[in-house]
Amino acid sequence: MKLKRLKLNSQFRSLQAGFEIDFLNDYNLDKLWDFLPYCLVGRNGSGKSNILEVLAEIFYHIECIYLDFKPEGFSGEGKFKNIHTEGFFAESCNPDAFELEYYYYIKGDFSRKHFSSSFNIGYDAHIKIDKKRNESPKVYWLNRAECVKSGNTLLERKEVKDFLPDFIVAYSSGENQLINLPFFKMRFVQYDEYLYRLIKDLDYIKPESRFVYLDDYYNQAVLLSIYLLREKESLLPFKNELGLDDIKSFRLIIKNDEFEKVHKDVFQTIPLEERKNKNKITRELTSLISKSIERLKACSTTSYYNHDTKELILDYFVDKECRQAFKFHFADDAFELFRTFQVLLNLNNYKTTKKIKQKVYHSKNIYINQDVIPLPYDEERIFRFKDVVLKKDNVDEVIYTKSLSDGEYQFIHCIGLCLLFRDTNSLFLLDEPETHFNPDWRSNFVSTLRDCLKQDQTSSLDNRRDLLITSHSPFIISDCQPENVIIFRKKNSKVEHQTAKDKGIRTFGTSANILTEEIFGKKESISKLSLEIIEKIKNMPLNSPEDILAAKEEARILGESVEKVLLFRELIIRENELNKQDDK
Repeated sequence: MKLKRLKLNSQFRSLQAGFEIDFLNDYNLDKLWDFLPYCLVGRNGSGKSNILEVLAEIFYHIECIYLDFKPEGFSGEGKFKNIHTEGFFAESCNPDAFELEYYYYIKGDFSRKHFSSSFNIGYDAHIKIDKKRNESPKVYWLNRAECVKSGNTLLERKEVKDFLPDFIVAYSSGENQLINLPFFKMRFVQYDEYLYRLIKDLDYIKPESRFVYLDDYYNQAVLLSIYLLREKESLLPFKNELGLDDIKSFRLIIKNDEFEKVHKDVFQTIPLEERKNKNKITRELTSLISKSIERLKACSTTSYYNHDTKELILDYFVDKECRQAFKFHFADDAFELFRTFQVLLNLNNYKTTKKIKQKVYHSKNIYINQDVIPLPYDEERIFRFKDVVLKKDNVDEVIYTKSLSDGEYQFIHCIGLCLLFRDTNSLFLLDEPETHFNPDWRSNFVSTLRDCLKQDQTSSLDNRRDLLITSHSPFIISDCQPENVIIFRKKNSKVEHQTAKDKGIRTFGTSANILTEEIFGKKESISKLSLEIIEKIKNMPLNSPEDILAAKEEARILGESVEKVLLFRELIIRENELNKQDDK
């Protein structure tokens, strides 16, 4: 999918009603399906991160409306009520009024499944979501007549889900960002969906919702999935930048707690007649995904069951045979393995009470992941990774994933999620993904993303996804086209934005110093403390050759910079003036 336009008709955090942004414009519309990430830049508090947050909130709201399963107490009955006290309602959203347009690439198998043979595969569906105050949003297929020759532009409920992004994938390096709020809510929706299907004896393969938030909790799931099942060539960024050559070994631990012991409150929803049946109330929490667990077991080097702790221990020595086993049992698909890990990790929410879940569903607290989502200790978790040992270039000692630096973790998150979700028609929201990177990684980041998202030439999904990055890094900006660099600033508490192209700033290939000055207004190339030393030297008495010599000695502590060159130029000019006076 590719974003086209967003307009807010009601306030959203720092974004005022009437705020509008055109992602596709006269400059880049003809490059619709090229790899052209949007780079949102500006000073801290300028409103750039609010764009990612509002997109996450909008798609969360749409997702919740069209989910087949909704947790008990999640949504209300009847007419519009106050969402903040009574649950989720389609008529109430934050923001409460908006217009969002995007293009959705329609695959050939999709057209054959849903439409007649007259379907024009060459067209991309132009979708518009229109939400008015206190009304449910309406979803339109604006160019439907061009694509299928018939049908209403207003999509029916059963049609809408086919035109939403395959996934909304997000990452944020900051703890105080609100982008993670809808994603943490959705994790509980996914967990309650699993419980419902467990109670009703229904099959379960994967979560219905399409929200995925990559944080430390999923780091090892990402790393193992791509290293076990992605082609070796795609892993070169990890080798080149991290020196990470391979995974040596790892352990999976699955706790087989009985459902009755950990979910007594859920049994209030089971009919009294069914509670008499012991088989109905003593099943294991992992029983719905027993087939997936058996697949993991079949891939293990060794396995055993600890009767004292009631844990299944699976050990893996990663060699050729281990990889072949994963390829066979998980269809050579890293994404399928990751979804298996995702489901198992989600079961660790088993200790969360219904009261806390209700608090999460209604919360706007930016620290929600710390305040109301406590995970069990390692030994109490249904599923956990343990002793993931890495193989690094020219390093013989044992290296665990927990010994990686913040920058290395961040690199795995950002690049790993692109490798995992590259074959999907998705929206990527990356909030300051480079904060822990060294300058070299920052300068390579956009090109690395491009290479990781690149598919073979026969793939119809190449670049059929949108990528939004907020950043303060001029290195990242210099790898983005000026029409896709959107500069934000606040003026009189109002958020304003303009593309770099409209401001006359040529970003692509421009040096970091020039971009720092033109976009962030930072003219100096050195820091404040060094500038203070230069100003101190300039204010020294310079009335004799001895004064000039003393000033030069003071300046010796400074490294090379434009500012130092200009300082010495002034000193030399003053020195020449003094010499002329002596000659006279």
